[in-house]
Amino acid sequence: MAGLASVATPLVSLLLTDKWLPCVPYLRIYCFVFAFYPIFTCNLQAINAMGRSDIFLKLEIVKKAFSLAAIIIAVIFFDSPIAIAISGAITILPSFIINAFPNKKLIGYSYFEQIIDILPSLIVALVMSGIVLVIEKFAFGHILTLVIQVFIGALTYVGLSAIFKLKPFTMLIKLIKAWRAKRKVSSFLGL
Repeated sequence: MAGLASVATPLVSLLLTDKWLPCVPYLRIYCFVFAFYPIFTCNLQAINAMGRSDIFLKLEIVKKAFSLAAIIIAVIFFDSPIAIAISGAITILPSFIINAFPNKKLIGYSYFEQIIDILPSLIVALVMSGIVLVIEKFAFGHILTLVIQVFIGALTYVGLSAIFKLKPFTMLIKLIKAWRAKRKVSSFLGL
């Protein structure tokens, strides 16, 4: 999501033309919002796995009520589409707290532990995003800018992940190696 937010301007210009450039702030806001959805999903799936769908329902009701209140406040006091989008981003932190709260009691996975697990990947993504955004400042043209941004962004993210041995990255490498080994065995056996 950090990568998509960083390349939003040349991507929108290239795919949808320059007349769609006003949608870039919305795209960036919702990249931020949707970056947290995997964390929300993991927390909620852990609750469901413990057989506590009652808690899941209560959490969803509380979050939807909070989100609805934020949207109503944005509409009444600011009356602009960007304010409504920002209200979605503002509700991320309370939603994280609401989703993570039961997991502290159910499985002993606290807010602090979740943040510590997420922090290295978040820092690498932010560094990559900053580098990619700087590239946008050079006037290369939309296609060349996008190609350079994607290449440098991927190189930065993979390089930093490898240097700091981020757990998700090392797990991904192990999965790819296992998949390749399985594929070699299957082709060797003629399967």
